[in-house]
Amino acid sequence: MNFITDQQTLNDLNLLGKHRRGSVFSLFSQVRTRGGERLLEEMFRHPLTDAEAINSRSGLIRYFSALDMVFPMSGSQVEAMENYLGSPGHGHLPAAVWHGLRRKLMASLVRDETDGMLREGLSAAVNGLRVVREFLRGLMRRDPDGPFSERARAALNVLEDRMLAGSSVSGDSSLVQVARYDYLLRTRLRAGLETVMTVLSELDVYIGVGSAARVNGWGYAGALPMRRQYSADRGLAASCRKQCRGQ
Repeated sequence: MNFITDQQTLNDLNLLGKHRRGSVFSLFSQVRTRGGERLLEEMFRHPLTDAEAINSRSGLIRYFSALDMVFPMSGSQVEAMENYLGSPGHGHLPAAVWHGLRRKLMASLVRDETDGMLREGLSAAVNGLRVVREFLRGLMRRDPDGPFSERARAALNVLEDRMLAGSSVSGDSSLVQVARYDYLLRTRLRAGLETVMTVLSELDVYIGVGSAARVNGWGYAGALPMRRQYSADRGLAASCRKQCRGQ
């Protein structure tokens, strides 16, 4: 369960705005990626109201704060991956080979840069995904049953797919090799890699906010279920009434 905060409330409370002076968002935002920024802003715009969900999210931030981990990639590296993986792919491998041949021909005839740009994007994605895979493997070795292990496994199930084994792309890679990996990343494994990028954004948020909490010495409040909160409020009110009568 969550609730939607209207724009007037956001402005009055000065919640959002990465570069807005004194905004709450700027205090928490230590994220490095656009995906992390979008996710953090979504959390601000749609605050949780369920006590269990609130405590779970708070627990993840506390967990990564205690681990004192560093996000494994720069914002520009992740942006290059996002730009490549988010662009349209081809419906089947022969089509990817055909388009690769056409790009190669255009590069020879009219110095078209499309083939070079695709190779750069593909290389950035292949190398970036390798970094993410090793980072998640390290996290799982460190704490295989931690609170983020389920999300880490979901991403690793994609990244450890046998079709990605030994993937490597360079300027000397053949047209068929480039077409194969292009088809694999932007078509065959597209849905799975969207999950990987979502997990990467989550890591960016939890590591970033956890780092801000550690540096600033912030505490972690616990949310009470609605019924317990109601009972606690009634008990406090009753206690106040007794004290007032006693006076």
